[in-house]
Parts: sequence; structure tokens; C-alpha cells
Amino acid sequence: MTFLLLSGFGAIGQNSFPDNWVGNYEGALDIFGVDSITMHVGMKLSIAKKSDSIYKWKMTYSLKDQQDERDYEMIVVNREQGRFDIDEKNSIIIDGYYRSGIYTSIFEVQKNMIIASYSKKGERLLFEIISANVGDSKITGNSKMDGKSIPEVRSFLVNGRQKCILKRVD
Repeated sequence: MTFLLLSGFGAIGQNSFPDNWVGNYEGALDIFGVDSITMHVGMKLSIAKKSDSIYKWKMTYSLKDQQDERDYEMIVVNREQGRFDIDEKNSIIIDGYYRSGIYTSIFEVQKNMIIASYSKKGERLLFEIISANVGDSKITGNSKMDGKSIPEVRSFLVNGRQKCILKRVD
């Protein structure tokens, strides 16, 4: 197994994020089952600059006649390092990282690991969620082979996937 982690690659484009993402976006969030879309949910994302270090990050989900609004803030923690956290304004703060044009957060809630990512292509944002149950893992490795120590590797069963292409509407 080869695992390569490169860090310290400067903040190319970091200074334009999230400023070049400011705007209002809409789309249909697709929630996937094993081999098909099981549900479509209307989704909106509004990003607005409040100050040099705080951005409004408001997500709205629509299903039938119900609206679920999440009025969050994105906090600039360290622009040069690509650190931009989401403050859910309820004592939950999710670490977020902007690397290579993709804003990503990884967190655990109620025994589920969530990987959320946003990427921008022109006037569209691609939002994706992958979830896995942290209690349902397979452990392999942790052995010696041909005189080499093999590290323990834990893999997780993916139990959810969501995707939305959000189009700029303003």
C-alpha cells in the first residue's frame, strides 16, 4: 500500500475563496440508494460576505411544502492554510478545508462519518455527501509480509450518498 501525503503546497487560489463563491444557488439534491435515486429534495445555498472573516452560509432544503433552513456562518480561520470552518450557531463548529478548488469537511455525528464537499465549476457548485457508519468497519493489515510491517487499515461501509448541482440564480 502506498500512501502519500503532501502538505505545505501554498495557498494558490486561497485568497479568492470564498469571495468568488458569493451568490445564490439552487438545485435538486439527489439522495441515492444502492443503484438509483431514492429522493429529490430542493436545495438552495446563499453565500454572502458579512466581514473579512465571516460569511453567511445559508442552506435551505425543500421537500413538498416543508422548508428546513440552516442559517450558518463560514468563519475564516486561516486563509493561507485553507481553514474555513462552518459555525452552525448552536455550539457545533465543523472544521473545513479548501484545497485544490474543493471545500471539504469530515466529521462524525451519531456514529456516522460524514464527508461533505463543494467544488465550483463556472457558475455552478457541486455539493456531495458520503456517509459511513463508524461502528460497521472492517480491519485488515496489522501484520508482517516479506519482512515489512503492514499498517492496520480500517475501511467503512458507505451507507449514504447525496449529490446536488447548484446553479447560480442571481
